[in-house]
Amino acid sequence: MLSFQNDEGKVLTKQAIDKRFNDSSLLFIENIFSSMLSNKITLPGLPSALPACFNSIRVMDSTEFKLPDSLSNDFPGYGKSSAKSCAAIQFEYDVLNKNIHCLSLGSARESDKTFADRRINEVEKGDLLLRDLAYYSIDTYLKIEQRQAFYVSRIKSQVNIYSFTGKAYKKLTYAGIARKIKSSGANYFDEWVYIGEQQRHPVRMIASILPLKEQQKRLKRKKDRNGNIKVQDIAWSKLHIMITNVKSDTLNAMQVIDLYRVRWQIELLFKAWKSIIQVDSVRKMKASRLKCYLFSKLIWVLLCWDISSLAEIEVWMKERKLISFFKATMIIKIASAGLKHIMYLDRKLLENWLSKILQNIPMHGKKENRKGRLNLSKLLFISNQWI
Repeated sequence: MLSFQNDEGKVLTKQAIDKRFNDSSLLFIENIFSSMLSNKITLPGLPSALPACFNSIRVMDSTEFKLPDSLSNDFPGYGKSSAKSCAAIQFEYDVLNKNIHCLSLGSARESDKTFADRRINEVEKGDLLLRDLAYYSIDTYLKIEQRQAFYVSRIKSQVNIYSFTGKAYKKLTYAGIARKIKSSGANYFDEWVYIGEQQRHPVRMIASILPLKEQQKRLKRKKDRNGNIKVQDIAWSKLHIMITNVKSDTLNAMQVIDLYRVRWQIELLFKAWKSIIQVDSVRKMKASRLKCYLFSKLIWVLLCWDISSLAEIEVWMKERKLISFFKATMIIKIASAGLKHIMYLDRKLLENWLSKILQNIPMHGKKENRKGRLNLSKLLFISNQWI
């Protein structure tokens, strides 16, 4: 309020500001957000050398954050033992062309699987879906296959796995799979198996033995309150397991494992949203004001997304390097301090502001290649030649 008084020479009380956040204000901001989401900039996709059967690489995940208990009616949480009020943002995008398929705000009480199943009709032929365990469901995999699309997913420890000899199903154990990997001399297990005690659904399973440090992390997460852990979970914690319907003549085992690592990019996006845009920094307020606040933050997310995506295409064409969304968002935030003084004054000033950002991002916003890790361009099979 003091800033507004200094800039505009007008005085506003807290009560006056709070009254302005009403249903009409919320509708206005929601309409801006919806308009931006449905009228995205069309950009050429990065020139991936992935097989032609894949039209896109779609990554979906959600991020949650706790809200004040007073907002539990609008954003119900998990009950008395946990957060009474909790919000969730669901996000899905195409890694290659940066097309956003979904950006949704809701209650964290709705499961990831339920949300994804409601959007199953949005999946198109040739899409490749990368999702984590929260979206796991044999029924969902069936629906994806029926739409002639593809998936790569992890598998839950309690799921029954079977091989089929031609006459009968034989139950496999994670300990047995680990022994088979060690005895074969290969780095991984890559076979078609059947999952689900009732469904016996055929999937391609790819498993490799995790480094000891990663095994210990998993075991720690699997322990109950008394420090106990199930025998099955011990064996499962030793393995990195993927299931997919992609055939081996399309992608080999290591290519599938590497491609799933792309999913980690969405975690980096969420980190930028929370640490830079501070979408989860919420204090106690009425529901209509909170929703206005959150949708305004998501509008910033979309603005940062468009600007960084535009910059990435230019940088790739000139330098064959990719942009860090985290770094780009920080650059845009720093530059945004003077935005309110120019956006209503002169279109040319606004164009100059954007032009300066698009100059700074290539200089300071490129991804860094870390020693010992495959960089994103290799994980996505991106060619050095522009197609």
